[in-house]
Amino acid sequence: MLANRLKILLAERDLSIKDVMVATGLSRNSLSNMVNNPFANISTENVDKLCNYLEVKPSKFYDYVPWIFHFTLHLGTMKVDDLYQKKGEAKSGELEIAYISGHVQRKTVLNFVTHIKADYSDPVDEYDLYMHLNNFDGDDSFTEIFQSMSPFFKHYIQQKIVDAAKKVIALKDENHEFDKLISESNGKLNNEFEISVTYLSEKDEPLLQTSFVYNRKNKAK
Repeated sequence: MLANRLKILLAERDLSIKDVMVATGLSRNSLSNMVNNPFANISTENVDKLCNYLEVKPSKFYDYVPWIFHFTLHLGTMKVDDLYQKKGEAKSGELEIAYISGHVQRKTVLNFVTHIKADYSDPVDEYDLYMHLNNFDGDDSFTEIFQSMSPFFKHYIQQKIVDAAKKVIALKDENHEFDKLISESNGKLNNEFEISVTYLSEKDEPLLQTSFVYNRKNKAK
């Protein structure tokens, strides 16, 4: 995958889109699209103009990872019998990540496992829900690829995982899986949950840790 680094290059030089527009003759719309969409198609002529103006080689203008990624979220159900749900079915999710490099094709399936906050009197327990992504296929190759990525592509993967996590949480909420959690929160929970997301390697080491707020009215934010 190839992504332009224009937004980063401008920030490093304290330049605005207007500065680049005046110096290169490129339109504001074209520059805004490049900045806001790192995967935008850019003509070689415009890459040449930008590299010349910013005094960088094309290898510094672009960020590259030798894999193309495809993400597929599979939603389903599983049998449950725990503290917060009566015997029955709970919604579940698996994020399938297919990645291709040349003739090499690989696939990793990450399972979303959700844990509910145990004790509302514990100030250390700062999140309402904890989501862990576990890779049960025994293939450590995705971990190695992820660790070798630049910060940009790590963030790209992280955002794909968070987007999938939001859909899993929304489905669970529609299935009334958090009703007891809300009733036992003593009014601390109503329409918003703070959710932690951790992606664990095959060795149970955290590769990615982030969080988001799930709004039951707006779904997520």
